[in-house]
Amino acid sequence: MTKLDVEMPDALMEWVASRVETGRYVDAGDYVRDLIRREQARSSEDGLWTAEVQRLIAEGEADIAAGRVHDIEEVFEEAEAAIREVERRQVAAE
Repeated sequence: MTKLDVEMPDALMEWVASRVETGRYVDAGDYVRDLIRREQARSSEDGLWTAEVQRLIAEGEADIAAGRVHDIEEVFEEAEAAIREVERRQVAAE
């Protein structure tokens, strides 16, 4: 195993010590290794999320190219009409 020597401000070292004192970590190195593992997992998840966003963008672009689009004004009008209907029903129910 490779050794890593890290300098840090007292406030950070106190934080690390407080994490170790909880009993969840054996020592400061154990805490730092856990942080790195969590960052690796998060980074992987970020990559999956980015790939999904890219897939959805490509899907949207394909819809546009195929003419599968909606006029935004019509969408807003339909949404506003639906809201008015819900409000009308709420008033009628009172």
